[in-house]
Amino acid sequence: MILTFNNKNFLVMEKCIKNKEMRRFSIFNLQTSICLLVFSMFSFSIMAQDVYVGGELNGKAAVWKNGVPTTLPSGSSGCIYSVIVDNGNVYATGFVREIPMGPSILKVWKDGVELYVLDTEDATQTDSYSVFVSGNGDVYTAGRIRLNGVYIGKVWKNGIIEPGYENSLGMNSVFVSGGDVYVAGTTTDTKATVWKNGEVHLTFDTDTYGYAKSVAVVDNIVYTACYRRIEDAFNICVPHVYKNDTLLYALESTGSSSAMLPLVLYVSENDVYVAGHERPGIGEFGKVPKLWKNDLAFDLPTTIPDPTFGAHSVYKFNDDVYVAGAPRGLWINGIITPFSGDDFCITYSVFVAPSDTPPTYDVILYSNPPEAGEVIGGGTFAYGDVVTVSGVPTPDYEFINWLEDGIEIFTGSEYTFTVTGTRTLTGNFETYDIVILSNTSYGIVSGGGNYRPGIEITASATVAKTGNYEFVNWTKDGVEVSTDAEYTFITPIGDMELVANFRETTLDIEEINSGVEVYPNPTDGQLIIDNGELTIDNVEIFDLLGKTVFQLSTLNSQLSTQIDISHLPTGVYFIQIQTENGMIVRKVVKN
Repeated sequence: MILTFNNKNFLVMEKCIKNKEMRRFSIFNLQTSICLLVFSMFSFSIMAQDVYVGGELNGKAAVWKNGVPTTLPSGSSGCIYSVIVDNGNVYATGFVREIPMGPSILKVWKDGVELYVLDTEDATQTDSYSVFVSGNGDVYTAGRIRLNGVYIGKVWKNGIIEPGYENSLGMNSVFVSGGDVYVAGTTTDTKATVWKNGEVHLTFDTDTYGYAKSVAVVDNIVYTACYRRIEDAFNICVPHVYKNDTLLYALESTGSSSAMLPLVLYVSENDVYVAGHERPGIGEFGKVPKLWKNDLAFDLPTTIPDPTFGAHSVYKFNDDVYVAGAPRGLWINGIITPFSGDDFCITYSVFVAPSDTPPTYDVILYSNPPEAGEVIGGGTFAYGDVVTVSGVPTPDYEFINWLEDGIEIFTGSEYTFTVTGTRTLTGNFETYDIVILSNTSYGIVSGGGNYRPGIEITASATVAKTGNYEFVNWTKDGVEVSTDAEYTFITPIGDMELVANFRETTLDIEEINSGVEVYPNPTDGQLIIDNGELTIDNVEIFDLLGKTVFQLSTLNSQLSTQIDISHLPTGVYFIQIQTENGMIVRKVVKN
């Protein structure tokens, strides 16, 4: 099953934008890791956004902004595992190698320029998985080094190793809240652990081979994403989510492994979202990118049959969900969105920030009818711009109203509004006739007239005479539009005719209509009414405004009647024929 991202319970922004203590972070581990994001309900205006992605482009460390890559100075090779934006500055952490197969050099970049080279104590192997900027501007990173064949977890502050964090095998995630530094990692005896300010704060019961992969703190509550490897089954991993020291969810898995390559976790109200991957089965190749909501798992689509890509990082901005790790790009709202070009890239981290440059939108104007006047003021504008559009009629017309999607939005010729999105407006210089007719003299109708388009009006139909008559429906051009006696609708751009149809409850309407023919239609002036077996009492002809333009009565003994309407102007008319069984209405075109 593929997840669709239209759940309004997803948060629109992180608390970090609100109070600088909550910032998104991402983590990547070469075997398994988890990113954890905590979101808080917070309302934002629609704004432009910049999408930042960290990863590897043709073997080089790279950061993309809105799909355009910047390759960071990285010697022979390199990769970015985590990228964030703080106060308009882009921070990234990862590694570079100066020579092929050489030692990894851990770095932090700020706006594409090297900020720190992390102290690694001359270790032979190093990794930097997570970067976080505290409220006072200190830059924390979490990772590990390898000395004398032993891995040691490390936390760096502004490039310098922080004291404490004893007996750590590896550090995967760092988070700062209220001046306290929380780090998720693993102890030397493989226990999933969270440290606080260098000291053990939480240890989770994961039996054996436990790994805490990400941590975040919201309202003094510590959320941690962990997994444990089952003893004697090294490749089988079970992911867990904890709230403080209480197990919140054991995430559902459909394969033999839930090993997570930067797995991302949201806490949104009471919902927890985690992204990562699982392996399809023992001995099977590839990864299945996943997103979990609470304890339910959803697959993310991939174009590669046996993918080597996992869901590495996730970010939510406004109503869009971005997940890093898709082949050559991102998943945006569950759909693969590749970067342009054929270059090979792997994406590990995604961060979305409000743009300093507001978005632009088009204001598109039309005139109705085109020859009636000019509409002025359209173009491309920035979000928040105040725009005035004007309708200037030609001498034979006057401006009537502004329409959007067929609905009247303003009646003055000058309409001023604030741009918040693309708009298509019609300046209208015409009114139109709404003709309301009844198919029988037993029905009374109202609501017709000359109207502005785009406004709401109601046509009403009632039975005029006592007897066995009832309202049936409203029809437009012979097509039923409503079965309610009071029909409310929006007036169209153009003339419109509605017919209220009534019938005698003891007589089928098909019987009323049978046996009467009116021809030729269209006509140049002569009309023939063939009665069939019915007796006609009288005939009336109405124009589009409902005015009687012809009337004839006392036709009882005639089987057919010829009517001369050559004196009438060219146009559309309605002929109303009263028979012994009811009223019949026909539309006639006069050439």
